[in-house]
Amino acid sequence: LVLEPTRLRLPELDLEVCACPAGQERRAQPLLKRERNGAPHQMAILHGSMPVRGEAGMLPVEWLETSQLDYIALGDWHSPREFRLGATPCWYSGAPEMIMPNQSLPAGVLLVDLQVGAPAQVQVVPCGEAVYPPNTDGVLHFDLSGYEEVSQLVSALRARLTPETVARIRLVGHWQAPLPLHPHEIVEAIRDACLWVEVEGAFQSERLQPETPFEQMLEKVVQSKPPSETLQNAYQLALYLLRGGRL
Repeated sequence: LVLEPTRLRLPELDLEVCACPAGQERRAQPLLKRERNGAPHQMAILHGSMPVRGEAGMLPVEWLETSQLDYIALGDWHSPREFRLGATPCWYSGAPEMIMPNQSLPAGVLLVDLQVGAPAQVQVVPCGEAVYPPNTDGVLHFDLSGYEEVSQLVSALRARLTPETVARIRLVGHWQAPLPLHPHEIVEAIRDACLWVEVEGAFQSERLQPETPFEQMLEKVVQSKPPSETLQNAYQLALYLLRGGRL
């Protein structure tokens, strides 16, 4: 355990570790370099975010690109991810089990093989038990058109979940039951059946009214045509689809 940026020498492992704890990122630069007379293996353990998607991040990339270290182990992000900077492989190991619902599942750890004169070999080893619903990328599209009661819908959803499931459930279709349906009530009814769940309502339950300029223009086109129940149904379906609904 180190509380300050430190270069640790571990002769029994032929290893030197440049260790920098959280909150000390800006003091790490002098350590992030290969020592000419240092150990055969030289690596860093560093906390901080990398610049992505236009965000600056905590760690200046040039520090890592010029380090010439064998490996840099990064901490802060919850999913495994590689940043190869120059000749140095840099990896976030992620967490060994789910911490945030948007991390890669199942969670894993990294097995890093260091050989003198060869690039570090990194393998992601799954170890977590949290999973997305089968045949999904984390979002379960569930058609509620055939259900007449909230209790029936809840039972059907619970049957798709396990204690290890992490799911965003998107309710689609046409809710025709007499009682209204509220996504937050569905969450409360199924939360104990899974590890984490979020429910999004993308279903149609009542006559929709135009909200955006495009939808208002569409309404004018419909009104310019002879009255027709088929046309009105098509118009309602168009509004529903424009707002993210799904057939």
